[in-house]
Amino acid sequence: MSQYFAGQPGPPVSDLPFLIQRSRGEVSSYLMRVRTRQRRMLTLAVVAGGLATAFAAGPAIGGKPLSDVLDASLGLAMPAWQLLCIFAALCSLTAAIATQL
Repeated sequence: MSQYFAGQPGPPVSDLPFLIQRSRGEVSSYLMRVRTRQRRMLTLAVVAGGLATAFAAGPAIGGKPLSDVLDASLGLAMPAWQLLCIFAALCSLTAAIATQL
């Protein structure tokens, strides 16, 4: 049976290897969870940034002719370029937030 000695905080030294192994297991489990979340956030940031670029590139490259085609084909209440810019802004915001989390 282990005894605690005066001036020695916590469990006795003979339990130290067990405590180290337990702590390593806890740290390893924590790091796996954190790394998985980090990868997901990084993937989200890259995808959202790419979508923002694509949505903003449409009106920039296609100009008025592309906007007219989208207006005619989608029949929206607002101009298509506004909708594409809104999507670009939302994707860009998502990428910025995912980068900081």
